[in-house]
Amino acid sequence: YEAASLALDANDPKAVEAMRTVADLGYPVAQYEMSTLYDGGRDGLVVADKAQARQWAERAARADYPLAMYKFGLMNYNGEGGPLDYNAAASWIRKSAEYGVRDGQFGIGVMYMQGTAIPENAPEAYKWLSIAANNGDREAESMLKELRARLKPEQVATAQTAARAFTPLKSKTDDTSLAAR
Repeated sequence: YEAASLALDANDPKAVEAMRTVADLGYPVAQYEMSTLYDGGRDGLVVADKAQARQWAERAARADYPLAMYKFGLMNYNGEGGPLDYNAAASWIRKSAEYGVRDGQFGIGVMYMQGTAIPENAPEAYKWLSIAANNGDREAESMLKELRARLKPEQVATAQTAARAFTPLKSKTDDTSLAAR
């Protein structure tokens, strides 16, 4: 993986094939990298292909790679590279949130707040947006103010307690960059 990654950084024409080989061996970080490559394309190396990006994101997500869980959920939510599927989106975004992906925590909080793909649940939204805010998401902080007005003080207190008690699941891939946006 390291050699393929360095080759990509150097725009080596053989880099994509090297990364694909590693990804085909079942390495989720390489599968996620393939998804990222196909999602936006890379000048001279690969043409953008949302369907390929989604397939690689799904493989990495099913291999328990948290960043891929979020990406695959978002692709389902937006209908990128395949059909729009709010149920899959909610499931994968929530799973990424449980593994500590800040964007997933924000995303599932917004879904609960708006009732998109899942039933509206303001206390649950408050919990997840609090977790995202505690992880540095400024947009989540502003949304919490709006939610506070919709909740009873005891609901806010319960959601805050749940947010403080949250401990992310440990991923098999042990990626330390999960909180970075």
